[in-house]
Amino acid sequence: MTVSYCVEIADLSFAYPDGRQALRDVSLNVRTGEKVALVGPNGAGKSTLLLHLNGLLQGKGDVRVMGRAVQEPHLARIRARVGLVFQNPDDQLFSPTVFDDVAFGPLYAGLPEDEVRQRVAWALAQVELEDYAARISHHLSLGEKKRAAIATVLSMQPDILALDEPTAGLDPRTRGRLIGLLRNLPQTILIATHDMNLVARICRRAVILDEGRVVADGPMREIMTDERLLEIHGLEKPQTLAPHAHHHHHNEHAHVEDDEQEDSDARKELLTKLSVLLPHWIEHNGDHADSFCTWAEQARAVGEVHLASHIEEAAHRINAANRDLRGAIEHIDADMREHEHMEHDHPHAH
Repeated sequence: MTVSYCVEIADLSFAYPDGRQALRDVSLNVRTGEKVALVGPNGAGKSTLLLHLNGLLQGKGDVRVMGRAVQEPHLARIRARVGLVFQNPDDQLFSPTVFDDVAFGPLYAGLPEDEVRQRVAWALAQVELEDYAARISHHLSLGEKKRAAIATVLSMQPDILALDEPTAGLDPRTRGRLIGLLRNLPQTILIATHDMNLVARICRRAVILDEGRVVADGPMREIMTDERLLEIHGLEKPQTLAPHAHHHHHNEHAHVEDDEQEDSDARKELLTKLSVLLPHWIEHNGDHADSFCTWAEQARAVGEVHLASHIEEAAHRINAANRDLRGAIEHIDADMREHEHMEHDHPHAH
């Protein structure tokens, strides 16, 4: 059976103008739909390798994307199919607004205005920035900038995403949100990262680079639980691996069980956090609604009827939101009871 590779790299070497050898005889094939982590110490060649996928750098060897050599006359077509997201989002956000940044690629590709707008709306929805189109890009938080940078490549509807240190500099909450986004994207994804917990949560395959060479390539769990291998190459074992995942020779059934347990643990953690946060949000919203009603009464008393109506409408919307949040609490309570029953009936064997 013929295996379909969307990325094919054979004997790739590259040296920078100062003579530093960044890649040495790298060979790597990536299947369509794979999520692959490129890990290794600083200077290992991870970012340099990503820059070869759309021809920003060109070394000695053979690099093919979707069957086409990454060189002229194919570069324009390949760059439309490989979305490269830089570590620093400011390198990608240079237009006045988020809309302009996300629209830049489709406009440059000559797409009609209606399709450009549709693509921008779709891309912003994918990264949960639907309401940010008119925002000034450089006024966004770092996490928002990173998601906006991803939207700039998603608007080109690429087949492959190449991300350089996507979680660098993010706080835990923002990092978790970005990881959730990346897990759900359907594209083939290559991630150059030092974030081993990101690797454990997203990727099924890991490739270790060191001094420009591929020194290990295999299933993520095998690579990430070989502590001696990780230590030699300056890496740490992810904290998010299941406790019993240190065996090197799992069969596929064991992998599925591990994933199901991780998903179950993540679900339980989410429900627990929300069971605490939702009542706080309801109380906070209620305080705002009461305040709005007070100000609406004062506005109405001095003849500002329309102003009072607007404020009262805001209070009504807050109360409606609280009804939805109370429904969410009921849902969480039911889910947590179900989770407890499942743990009681099917305790996980550690």
